[in-house]
Amino acid sequence: MNLPPRPPPCLRCRIALLLIAAAVVASFVYLGIDYRALGSAESLALMGKFIAEFFPPDLSGGFLAKVGHGALQTLAVSALGTVLAALRLSA
Repeated sequence: MNLPPRPPPCLRCRIALLLIAAAVVASFVYLGIDYRALGSAESLALMGKFIAEFFPPDLSGGFLAKVGHGALQTLAVSALGTVLAALRLSA
């Protein structure tokens, strides 16, 4: 299957990508994250403890009710956003 050659990216697209990359790099520099501390034994132990707290999952009725309520709120917000967007497009 022979595909037609892809056109080169436009200059605006390249500039936009460079600006986005510069913003990401600038945000990491501004935050001043110490990546050595992120990979330290203490940090890895804390991450492991955090992940271990997910097991076994809490399947109690009260917790599942809270999760269900949160899921319904999320669906309601997304439905409302969809309706508002549809109204905006139709206007």
